[in-house]
Amino acid sequence: MFRQFRHCLVVTCGGSNEREVLTTREAAELLNLTRHTLEQYRWKGIGPKFLKLGHRVRYRESDLWAWVGQPLVRTSAGRMSRQVQ
Repeated sequence: MFRQFRHCLVVTCGGSNEREVLTTREAAELLNLTRHTLEQYRWKGIGPKFLKLGHRVRYRESDLWAWVGQPLVRTSAGRMSRQVQ
């Protein structure tokens, strides 16, 4: 079941387990990224996990924080990058 809650969607998974899901814009703001950067990360497969609800992309806040907590690795070019699992 879906219901609108302020500017984000709340997904109810039977009972009272509610998880807030954010739009790309809201997730980018939370991560201090531009929307374009987050979209590019998603396209390249290096961004946080996301949900597809029809044609809409949504992010669970817990997935965003899990992605932020991933270890950084140094690339062969000497740049820091997120480890892709």
